[in-house]
Amino acid sequence: MSVLYVSHGHPDFAKGGGELAAWRLFEAFRQRSGFEGCGFLAAASSPDQLPAGSEVLGLGPDEWLIKRSPNPFFHDTAVNLSCGGQLHQALAGRSFQIIHLHHYLHVGIDLVLALKRWFPKAKLLLTLHDYWGPCVYEGRLLRASGELCSGGDPESCDRCLGGGRRGELAIRARRLQRLFEVIDHLLCPSFFLKKRYLDWGVDPKNISVIENLPAELYEENTIELCHQEGPLVIGFFGQINPWKGLDFLIKSVHLARDKGVEIVLEVNGVGSANHESVQGVRFNGAYSPDELAARMNRVHAVAMASIWFENSPMVIQEAYYYGRPVIAPDLGGMAEKVHHEVTGLLFTPGDLESMVHMIERLSRNNDLLNTLSSGARCQSKKTLRMLPLHQEFYESLLL
Repeated sequence: MSVLYVSHGHPDFAKGGGELAAWRLFEAFRQRSGFEGCGFLAAASSPDQLPAGSEVLGLGPDEWLIKRSPNPFFHDTAVNLSCGGQLHQALAGRSFQIIHLHHYLHVGIDLVLALKRWFPKAKLLLTLHDYWGPCVYEGRLLRASGELCSGGDPESCDRCLGGGRRGELAIRARRLQRLFEVIDHLLCPSFFLKKRYLDWGVDPKNISVIENLPAELYEENTIELCHQEGPLVIGFFGQINPWKGLDFLIKSVHLARDKGVEIVLEVNGVGSANHESVQGVRFNGAYSPDELAARMNRVHAVAMASIWFENSPMVIQEAYYYGRPVIAPDLGGMAEKVHHEVTGLLFTPGDLESMVHMIERLSRNNDLLNTLSSGARCQSKKTLRMLPLHQEFYESLLL
């Protein structure tokens, strides 16, 4: 079986969860017997990653980087899709049976339609990682006002975009309709995400839930379960941006310390937000995948405070793999992935007192921390089933 994976970015240049999910599938299946000829096609993160005048760059025998789509509203395509174009020539001679898309953002809707023309017998599968279908405003179901959105309507979407764009929204909706017409099946890493797309109008027969592949397929875990000694250390991991709620975490740590809780927050990652060093907070900067184990070894638990409906944050899988429970808001896919008092603790979104209460519980109850750590490790082992589940799904598509 030959599968072409299409991603909105390459993990060598873009470290988002969707890019990593696509890459892990490609890496796993191209090494698996019976899956010869798999390929990975990804959008470049910036123009300087491609030679001047080039639309396609071969990163290896089965990997290609393409010029990034400049328009996230209409999802246009930035490469020549004629039969004599660079991309068509790069893929010539291939016989992909499945084209597994992990986004159309940065790739472009027209490119997906071209792949269908070039490989008419191939089945098209799309894994949904966010809400770009029902949400034109950055795909988070988070309005410009900061309010959570249930799916929006043309009037609400127009307000988020600043007004006067109803005609463009209608064109975009038709383009998305055309795209979804050629997709044979949709996959979601969470039931929450599936429900949002069902509400948007997707046929229930055309959408299924399969979790993303875990990191433990490729790494050996040598970290023991966590036992608290000294102050409670919680860790933030990932990109720092306005939607991750880092300010909220810092405030919760300050409030907990004011109440006499011995706690330290370790921030791992870089991004657009600027924060100065403050008491009880350590900023450790960016980290590479091979540094993750050492960073996890320094914390007792992982904390999240995202203000939007995160679907299936990869940091939860990573925390569980290292036996670290997760403190997260009772919101979206986070509430689905964190089993309260089994693999972590859920707090009321946006409620500092609720978050501080969870911190106090972990700080003052070592037995609870050990129980949650064991639960996290047990949950991680269950996700090893995801690779054979993907294979079974691929095989069912070709029946």
